[in-house]
Amino acid sequence: MKKYLKFYIFILLLVILTLILVVINNFINIKDNDKKEEINNYYLKVQTPIPEPKELFSSYYSEADEILKDMSLEEKLSQMFIIPFSSYQDNEKYSSVGGFILYSNNIRNISKESLINKINERQSTSHIKYIMTIDEEGGTVSRLNYNRNLTDTKIESPRTLYNEGGIDKVLETEEYKDKLLLELGFNLNLAPVADISVDPNDFMYQRSIGLDPTATGKYISLVTKKAQELKFSTCLKHFPGYGNNGDTHKIQTIDNRSLSYLRENDFIPFKMGIEAGTPFILISHNIVTNIDNEYPASLSSKVINILKNELNYTGLIISDELTMDALDEFNTNNELSTLAINAGNDLLITKDYENSYNSALKSLQEGKINEEQINKSVRKILAWKIAYNII
Repeated sequence: MKKYLKFYIFILLLVILTLILVVINNFINIKDNDKKEEINNYYLKVQTPIPEPKELFSSYYSEADEILKDMSLEEKLSQMFIIPFSSYQDNEKYSSVGGFILYSNNIRNISKESLINKINERQSTSHIKYIMTIDEEGGTVSRLNYNRNLTDTKIESPRTLYNEGGIDKVLETEEYKDKLLLELGFNLNLAPVADISVDPNDFMYQRSIGLDPTATGKYISLVTKKAQELKFSTCLKHFPGYGNNGDTHKIQTIDNRSLSYLRENDFIPFKMGIEAGTPFILISHNIVTNIDNEYPASLSSKVINILKNELNYTGLIISDELTMDALDEFNTNNELSTLAINAGNDLLITKDYENSYNSALKSLQEGKINEEQINKSVRKILAWKIAYNII
């Protein structure tokens, strides 16, 4: 009898231990599901019916056309470039560029008042106001964090914020960041990151929010709408999805994932951002072999045609920075700007403006670039500037 009693006690303890483990596991799952449910609730709350298909800025095209008709060919081409803020200060030659990007060296050791004044002074040098942009993702890619004169609140990455406080904390920080950038004089932030990354070894891991495609898409949609409420622009990056590729600042990267995989995963956050009305999408320099095995995405009409024709995107398409090492072998005869324009980019970010502009102008004069393509891009740039009260 004692023998059986010990056996029954053992079985009972085993059952109790199993129940305890089940309860703990359920508690962990509930907390994780609560965070995802929080995103779902926010997402559903701000959802509006998807409007009838039309170009994103078409309501402003007639006003844009009035400006466009008085611009020279050189002025129109120049509108398609975003160049470093510090490179060409007080130079009339560059007064017609589309905009400026500020890097960390423009942000360090400057007071808020001085930065606002510098941006305002630059805006006063052209009758067509500039795009003023910055990479402010938070976390590892942040310019504002370098200067406590600009913010005494460290701007963490969306991944960190989500893990600490769910979507509430992410959106609270996004609103703070957007308002601060607006106050400083910016009208575009090159964020959020719409890429999917779950592997800590990925280059994009710390910069992505770390959720599945649909949850990432809901996050993207909410951030996009939050900025729109403030009349501020965000930019989704890096189409067609960065995946686990290496750092294109330093190396050429090859992405061999299938198109069907990209459609079922990486495209989803971009598609949801498009439905939310994102005004900008930035194209990566990855060579995505199952779309185009010859050119990087930023130089590929095949990639950009998918964005336009399959995902029905009609907003502004912007290249990643054109002097990154990933594009070195494609820069024969300084023709990167020509390739990027012919691929379908509306805006080009480059640290080598003079060579890029001169090369594109030469191509335009020789008929290697269609002038109609320039007109379409600049019309759209001007329409966005009107829509967002920049001009």
